[in-house]
Amino acid sequence: MNKFHHFGDSYATVKYYDDNKHFCHHIANSLRYSYCFNGFGGLSNELIFTRILSNLGSMVDGDILFINFSYLARGCYYDRKNKEIKSTNTLYNEMYNNKIFNKKIYNKEIINEGVVDLVNYYLTNTIDYNVRLFTLIDNVFKFLFEKGINIFYIFVEEIDWSDGLLNYGVNISFKDGFGNWLVKNNFHKEEDIHYTVGIQPMLCDVILRKTNYLSKDCSKKIKIDIEDLDYSKILKPTKLL
Repeated sequence: MNKFHHFGDSYATVKYYDDNKHFCHHIANSLRYSYCFNGFGGLSNELIFTRILSNLGSMVDGDILFINFSYLARGCYYDRKNKEIKSTNTLYNEMYNNKIFNKKIYNKEIINEGVVDLVNYYLTNTIDYNVRLFTLIDNVFKFLFEKGINIFYIFVEEIDWSDGLLNYGVNISFKDGFGNWLVKNNFHKEEDIHYTVGIQPMLCDVILRKTNYLSKDCSKKIKIDIEDLDYSKILKPTKLL
């Protein structure tokens, strides 16, 4: 059985209960692929890319790679105390454009080690950072594409220059980016991690239809509008965990 490899940040996650699954899990089941989840809330695109690199050996001809890309201004830094690379998501709220450096949980070490300056770099040099990062990602996508792996991705935010970041893979595009599209259409109620409860089957349905069931021959960019949705696909849940 071929595998459906799913990577991403918190938009790649939902609460699992009853029949509630992420739309990518629904897609994998519909296509009869084995669902392989490798996302985690708060990841930056650099950390998502690191996870993809760590799993290259498990991807074979006929597999699908699907990425929920994170915010383009989100980076990462080395936490010297804990000796690990961390995302800047706890220092800056991208959705609400809010710096949160001054919370008591962040002590002087973050300032002394230049982490705040690094976050400011990501915010003021977003194009520079992302062009360099996504050039690396695109080279890996080229390798995977030539290996017979179909690649699909969603940007949580879209900027006028983000279309040119990748040459390989299919961009499933939502107006103003996935996050803003969810908010605008009342699908971002934070009930199911970020999502409104019950919309995952509907998202699965529209993505399958618009991509011709994730066909390798579909257009490089697939635009999804509110008019494309079939509201009858919304799941009526019984409870949340």
